[in-house]
Amino acid sequence: MKQSCRNDHKFNNLAICIVVCSLFLFWFFIYSEESIAQFQSSKPKFQENLEELSNKSNGVQENSKILGEHSKNSSILTNLRTQNDEEEEKIELPPESCDLFTGQWVYDNVTHPIYNENECKFLTEQVTCLKNGRKDSLYQNWRFRPRLLLEKLRNKRLMFVGDSLNRNQWESMICLLQSSVTFSWKKYKKIGHLSVFMIQDYNATLEFYWAPYLVVSNSDDPAVHNNLNRIIIPESIEKHGNNWKNVDYLIFNSYVWWMNGGTMKVLSTDWNNPNGIKCAKETTPVLNMSMPLNVGTDKKLFAIASNVTQSMKFPVYFMNITSISEYRKDAHTSLYTIRQGKMLTKEQQDDPATYADCIHWCLPGLPDTWNEFLYTRILSRS
Repeated sequence: MKQSCRNDHKFNNLAICIVVCSLFLFWFFIYSEESIAQFQSSKPKFQENLEELSNKSNGVQENSKILGEHSKNSSILTNLRTQNDEEEEKIELPPESCDLFTGQWVYDNVTHPIYNENECKFLTEQVTCLKNGRKDSLYQNWRFRPRLLLEKLRNKRLMFVGDSLNRNQWESMICLLQSSVTFSWKKYKKIGHLSVFMIQDYNATLEFYWAPYLVVSNSDDPAVHNNLNRIIIPESIEKHGNNWKNVDYLIFNSYVWWMNGGTMKVLSTDWNNPNGIKCAKETTPVLNMSMPLNVGTDKKLFAIASNVTQSMKFPVYFMNITSISEYRKDAHTSLYTIRQGKMLTKEQQDDPATYADCIHWCLPGLPDTWNEFLYTRILSRS
């Protein structure tokens, strides 16, 4: 599921790593403890990188928006750091042998949702299901059972690379962090493939880089990428990869775009609900996790991905969030989303077999749990 890379490693190793990711996977986590330790004593170069990107993109529309005002009281940051230090001492991390991905979904209307949809202005219309007309909100109250993450990201860059599912998780991460701390100064900037949320109080960035196949393709335009005849250059990792250098944590996802061609076979469209139509109008997860749930995922790819990443010299961590996510038939955007930039019409909503989106996820929702897993991994390795 997630990963972190560092600039003192040879880039050809990164290229091999990413090609493996692009062939097999949903979620990776590449990390380098040595490089992270070195980076903590230096200032990140995300501002320089943004300026360089701006200079390169003369014809690219730049969208920059100041989202807050700088606080006049500098003691707030000192208090936050003291509070975070105290919390860090109390946290007990799970042992390496602990399997976070085996368990069950538990209804929790006390601590979840962690944030409210209308309080996070960074969410796109694709994932704001309540705003888009969904009547129930139970999907927000399930947890698979963070707050120090901002301190761990101080002076660092975290970047999600991939398609709209990774953008889904990137938006979740922004909202989670925003809900835990009041930032006195934050900024959002979009340049070409790259969207950057800057938290200047912590000298940290949360970034999303659009590259649905990870390698170069004719679907690389962030705005226009619905090509019927998709073409990739499988060995062309360097063009995108040059934008990933000097990033501390790289999170890759790539699966759906490789599998949604004419030969893709969906074995189940109702999540074991004989009266269901895809994921439409589902309000609870599949609670019987003892029975196999076949929704068309190619499980062989997971075994390959796990074996390959474990044998790599470059530090890669594979987090399998897919199996637990498949049971959340209730958490998809379904009919409460946009299509081609527009809200679904009444006629389209009446045809869930054609128009229900069972790929993306409502927010708040399931991607928040993915980020809690990611948070645990970062915390345990820093």
